[in-house]
Amino acid sequence: MIEQYHKPQRLHEDDDAPEDGRACPVCKRIDVTSKASSIARANRGRFVLEDGTSAAYESELGSLLSRPQRPELLPAGIIVSAILVGWLLLVLDLAIVAGLRAQDQFGIPEAALDTATWMGLAWFGLLLPGSAVLRYFARRESVRQELPAWRDAAQRWQSFHYCARDDLVFVPGEGHGVAPEHVALLYREAEPVHPIALQQREVQA
Repeated sequence: MIEQYHKPQRLHEDDDAPEDGRACPVCKRIDVTSKASSIARANRGRFVLEDGTSAAYESELGSLLSRPQRPELLPAGIIVSAILVGWLLLVLDLAIVAGLRAQDQFGIPEAALDTATWMGLAWFGLLLPGSAVLRYFARRESVRQELPAWRDAAQRWQSFHYCARDDLVFVPGEGHGVAPEHVALLYREAEPVHPIALQQREVQA
């Protein structure tokens, strides 16, 4: 059950609460509301340890309210690394085969040594580097397709506000909000659920 997706309005709230476009949809006030981006920045940083080294920290709230992560490409070095590792293994394979051909203690069929040579060429010389190339370009295409949705999500995130009094994330003017752990629901621009329907859903769950 997802709790507090759309929080109903408080009962017995002060009717004289000031109207403001940035006001929390529950308490109708702005005194403890801030942009989610500001909360995220304020809840992360670095601190110095006793030995003089520094370490990064980020609170749970800061992590929940952070900007959606941009889809990233795989590093191009993955191709170079795969080629180098593949060639290293290929050289090792060929060296072992050459050593077995040179020795005369064990009678190994030439067909088996030829098979080992060709398998080494196929696996380490072609398949290992080739799979890295395919992964790199497949991820590149995936990122290209994901970027428009990420840009829309990042733009909408800029409008997120957080009310510390009600522990609520909301978009001003939409009249509803979610708990920080369910902030992903705000990216869907969902229509507000009537409080009665919400209560019925919670009872059924």
